[in-house]
Amino acid sequence: HFQKYGALVDAVVLQWPDGRSRGFGYVTYSETSSAMAALELEHQVGGRQVDVKRAVPGTNKLFVGGLPQNASVAELRAHFETFGVVSDAVVMMDPTTNRSRGFGFICFLPGQEGATAVAAALEQYNNHRIRGKWIEVKSAAPPHKLAEGADAEPSPESSPAVRSSRGDASAASSR
Repeated sequence: HFQKYGALVDAVVLQWPDGRSRGFGYVTYSETSSAMAALELEHQVGGRQVDVKRAVPGTNKLFVGGLPQNASVAELRAHFETFGVVSDAVVMMDPTTNRSRGFGFICFLPGQEGATAVAAALEQYNNHRIRGKWIEVKSAAPPHKLAEGADAEPSPESSPAVRSSRGDASAASSR
């Protein structure tokens, strides 16, 4: 459907582990003008009205849930480095027990390289495993969206984390 607006670099529809569509996907055009043309119109795909939005800048961050209790930051980083350069990896820890809370975050480099890595990781939704356990991977909401929600994740200041960062400027700008 979307190729009629211009040359596509990539297109992916995300799926649940059972193969059903998750109801959303991503399209990347080779030219900004093609993306703008697609954004200007209403779209129907498969007989259904679809809401088309521009990708939110700063979405090179992934939420990773269902981590095994003993999963390390190094394992988390190694798993996601197959998709692109990881600028930051964190496993959230319980402040009282200092044990893993079973989830974490991955940040890729900012810009197109990171966006491509995120899309590739999301496309493999059914295939993410650490220590033999399937882990859920989804886009992390930008910090301003988390702050608005009642179920927002605690900030790193209020909840300890095991973190791995390359220490470069891109890591700081991707949070």
